[in-house]
Amino acid sequence: MEISIIIPYNEDRGYLKEAIKSAENQDFTGKYEIILQKGDVFLGENINRGLRRAKGKWIKILSEDDILPPNSLSDLYAGMNGARWACGDAENFGLLKDGWEHSPIYKSLVTGLHEMLRRNNIHGGTTLYERELLFEIG
Repeated sequence: MEISIIIPYNEDRGYLKEAIKSAENQDFTGKYEIILQKGDVFLGENINRGLRRAKGKWIKILSEDDILPPNSLSDLYAGMNGARWACGDAENFGLLKDGWEHSPIYKSLVTGLHEMLRRNNIHGGTTLYERELLFEIG
């Protein structure tokens, strides 16, 4: 297994089916699994429980109210280049009513990791982590 996508949630707030569908519709050609981690605990504990179930070398955490573009896994995986984690861009897309209402896209120019950390603009939903790195960090 190359990648495990963990979707932690406490309750379905109306977005879960779309999150799952976006995970299922990846163009990634390697093997990946989708782990639905439901629990009545804090988000961090749900992620940790999903991580213990994960079989992939790489971990993608997908919030139940986020969606992935079809190329998300393939782009992140290709961009690793020997790194232990990679981060992509995020797009804010609005609220769910009878369909998605698009809001303006938020994009920021980031020149490197130091700048990303200084500005605190690493969106958790855009990252891919080496599984062992998460265990090392704790």
